Amino acid sequence: SSSPLDIRWHPYMIDLKTNKHGEPFLAYNQRRWGSDGWFTFGCKKDGQKDGAKFDGFGRENPNSFWANTVNAHRFMWFFSSAHKINGNTTGLDLLASFDLNPHKLKGVILRYY
Repeated sequence: SSSPLDIRWHPYMIDLKTNKHGEPFLAYNQRRWGSDGWFTFGCKKDGQKDGAKFDGFGRENPNSFWANTVNAHRFMWFFSSAHKINGNTTGLDLLASFDLNPHKLKGVILRYY
């Protein structure tokens, strides 16, 4: 049996000037905010109580990367009910036609994010 698929997408980008290939985390934060304090002592600390640990991300990992999320936003828009592909067929209809189980669907989405 299949269950209905519903994607709710609320596009938001923190910084449209992020390099299209992304940027090293600390370099991005230095350029954009002057430091990574907002994340390390704000977002990361506050997220702990909600279970968002951000383990291995941020200043403790020199390989942390700030992603440019434009392509992720494009992906979500393309597969939304707002995007008409052909007549009344929407991106969401197309995605549902792939008949992916939730695990595979998550893999597809995460691949492009």
